[in-house]
Amino acid sequence: MRILFVQRNARLGGGTTYLRTLLPALQRRGHQCELMIRPGTGSAGLEAALGKKPSWHPPVAGWAARRIGALIRRERIDLVNTQTTRCAQHALSACKREGIPLVMSLHSITDLTRSMAAVEYARSLVVLSENARQTYAARYPALADKLRLIRLPVDLDRFRPGEQDDDTTRVLYLGRLTRTKGSVALDLVEAIALLLPQFGNMLLTVAGTGSQLKLVRRKASELNRRLGRQVIEVVGATAHPERFISSAEIVVGAGYCALEALAGNCKVIGLGVAGLFGLVTPDNVNEAIAANFGDTGAAWAEIDPPLLADQIRQACERSEPDPQWARKVLQAQFAPDKVAQSVEAIFAEALSK
Repeated sequence: MRILFVQRNARLGGGTTYLRTLLPALQRRGHQCELMIRPGTGSAGLEAALGKKPSWHPPVAGWAARRIGALIRRERIDLVNTQTTRCAQHALSACKREGIPLVMSLHSITDLTRSMAAVEYARSLVVLSENARQTYAARYPALADKLRLIRLPVDLDRFRPGEQDDDTTRVLYLGRLTRTKGSVALDLVEAIALLLPQFGNMLLTVAGTGSQLKLVRRKASELNRRLGRQVIEVVGATAHPERFISSAEIVVGAGYCALEALAGNCKVIGLGVAGLFGLVTPDNVNEAIAANFGDTGAAWAEIDPPLLADQIRQACERSEPDPQWARKVLQAQFAPDKVAQSVEAIFAEALSK
């Protein structure tokens, strides 16, 4: 197959990681992959994954549609796969004009009303968690037959267990510091302060960027100054989360962040847009996957520092008989070649209709 992937921009986040991991796996299966995207902090990784420089994605709908159409003709594209609803709107007229199918990937739960023309034209709607599929099926019953579930591909070679070289308990918050998740990072700083009397050697690293970054840095500086030592480190955006995961014992995050931490044999506390899922264990890992570790479902919608402190305390005190249990789950369900096989089947189905 000759497949055109269309994404808005290459900023660091789940969408960029998804493409960076999936594209090489599809190419190994013999497919020609093209990518249209605007540059961003994740551009280098995407270019390496694709093996060439992606095409530029104009921000204006009509302009984007013309470029998509030209790329379809030049590369004799068989199918277009968009990564946002806005990208689907850009690709719709080009797909109609060239007579090729459209598959929409929905990386989060969002309102489809404004993109309904693209949704109705699309052969399939790809979702990435069970909760997302259930939510879309309930909101848009007429679209239930189009929904297709896949897993997020995780590069297990990139994320490997590290070794702890001291007795410090290292906690890592990994995620965007947006209005929603940034407030959680602030609560996490307070939670660490609550735990210090019991775990005096605990350190928190906050990795991510967004509108709340300055506020989180200010809060961390205040706590460090009050304690007279560095307990909180705020590193901002990172294109290499594996560097921090390899030295962490506990990781707080959702979606890709949680999966990558599990690949590194870290203890994971699921925390995302929907709220706090909590400590992930072999007993509840399937529920955690279904909830995308707090991004599409949660045990607690309301979060405060004492609740976060209790989850971190439980993580510190818990040990598993098999330290490789999470990597075994990921190998069975999230290995890139297995996910690429599922994606390939969805694309083949779309082409056969």
